[in-house]
Amino acid sequence: MQQLWTKNRRLAILIARDFYIPGSESADVEQEAMIALWVAARAYDPEQGGFRSFASLVIKRHLYSCVKIANSGKASTLTRSVRTSISTDGSVEEILVSLPHLHQVVDVIERKEDLQAVIAAIESELNDYERACVIGVASGKTYLELGSPKKVDNTLFRARRKLRRAIDEDQ
Repeated sequence: MQQLWTKNRRLAILIARDFYIPGSESADVEQEAMIALWVAARAYDPEQGGFRSFASLVIKRHLYSCVKIANSGKASTLTRSVRTSISTDGSVEEILVSLPHLHQVVDVIERKEDLQAVIAAIESELNDYERACVIGVASGKTYLELGSPKKVDNTLFRARRKLRRAIDEDQ
């Protein structure tokens, strides 16, 4: 699964270049494509045909969904909001800058070559709802499908912080 994802990252980036998600930057579109590639790698059955064509379909469908959601305005509150926190030195910093995105976490996994440790961290560090939100978002569900957008946003914030701490402790 990880080998399929790593080998086909360029495919995801090439597909992402053909999409524009209102309110997002090109890096955000690429990140969504990487998430869809991960979902495709997890769901792939070699008996069903070639991976590249399957992954292309999954990535394109996911990106079309992202465009549809962005155009509907349902996620506008989430895309406009910037979360901040007070760092240890007392300065205000943007949370989205200081926390890893999904593709950054996967890059850490590749460097460590220890997916089992990350899975163990997800199992041990996150409560049931945090785990459901992380897995749900990674598999393409919208915040509304997972619950109240504010609750899901806060839950993902806590989950990222916990996973970051667990990953940092392992290094």
